[in-house]
Amino acid sequence: MADAYYSNQAVATTLTGSVSSGATSVNVAATTGFPGSFPYTLALDYGSGTEELVSVTAAAGLTLTVTRGFSGTSAQSHSLGAVVKHVYHAGDATDFRTHQDATSGVHGVSGALVGTTSTQTLTNKTLTAPAISAPTVTGGGSLAGTFTGTPTLSGAVLFTGTPIVQAGAASTAALNARVSGDSVARLEVRADGRLSWGSGAGAADTVLYREGTGMLTTDNIFRVYRAAGTDSALSVRVSGDANSRFQALASGELTWGAGGGSSVDTNLYRSAANTLKTDDALEVVGNISAANYQSGGWTAYSPVFSSTGTAPNIGNGTLTGRYALFGKTMALTFALTGGTTTTLGTGSLKIGVPLAAAGGSYYGVCRLNGADSWPGQLSLGLGATEMDVALAASATNPRLTNWTATTPEALGAGETLRGTIIYEVA
Repeated sequence: MADAYYSNQAVATTLTGSVSSGATSVNVAATTGFPGSFPYTLALDYGSGTEELVSVTAAAGLTLTVTRGFSGTSAQSHSLGAVVKHVYHAGDATDFRTHQDATSGVHGVSGALVGTTSTQTLTNKTLTAPAISAPTVTGGGSLAGTFTGTPTLSGAVLFTGTPIVQAGAASTAALNARVSGDSVARLEVRADGRLSWGSGAGAADTVLYREGTGMLTTDNIFRVYRAAGTDSALSVRVSGDANSRFQALASGELTWGAGGGSSVDTNLYRSAANTLKTDDALEVVGNISAANYQSGGWTAYSPVFSSTGTAPNIGNGTLTGRYALFGKTMALTFALTGGTTTTLGTGSLKIGVPLAAAGGSYYGVCRLNGADSWPGQLSLGLGATEMDVALAASATNPRLTNWTATTPEALGAGETLRGTIIYEVA
């Protein structure tokens, strides 16, 4: 039978309304001294031949919710004014005796009883799904099964054999390490083997993980400190090699060798500020490109078209250029083709170069192919970024003069000015 509640101060009362045999609530005149918790037992028509026990399961003021015909009695009708009394009944006494004599409960069990607060030694006991709080286990033992929750192990824990931590998903943490007071782990090992590190105060910021077969990866910086610049910071070998095939020294010098029993024989290193050097031979199969050296094809550029007066406008014409740079030597060529909307503005016309000229004056050649063919000269002065264009003044005057919109003639649609020059860049 379920637990019940009792009171020594319960005062007998009466029904304030009649009760049918099927009703599940009764109204009483008072509940003075009745138990404050549920359930508890009342007798309706107490002491009469129609006495019935009911179990009170809830109360709303003086209206009591009841279970009828309780503890072997029968549900009956009761009249207004019937006596109602809180009672201890035969069912209660029977429960106590049954519990006391039971062999599968607490009482009646042979041997020592296990107390809830006393210190005892348990022998040959099997605990099924126990909740154990703050135990001290000494002398070793054997544990089996699955342990869940968040246990805390303090002190030096020694595992012999291989401990296995199994998580439900690859991204779930299998192990983490913290310093007292940390809000997050300083080291975390995920079930997929990914290692991550952090400060303990914020999210992890450094990782190391397997990206693919035979491949270890970090998304962050991997830094190596060595005592001397000549110490190796990275070494690469083929299985069986006694010496490195590639080696990076702490000084930044890179060295290569044949591996096997051979020492490294080729190097590349910083010999001075902005200078990379090898003490050996460097063989290049393809092209070499640098800011002041070019190999392979020429480089296209878009020349500036300007004047000393009103600016010209290419319109639907074209102006293209190409150049090659060898050390400080610049060679370039350009082609200007007039269009139907091309205008030459006013003043002397100029063509831009890709890099400013060094000291001195430089000269090139050009030719205007219009109504006539006009040979001319390009000139580039110290620090200049634009070339002056000089052509014959007229058909009868071969003396060179600055090219303008009218001298020696206008640039018509489809007519061209082409030129080339070599100069030293600044």
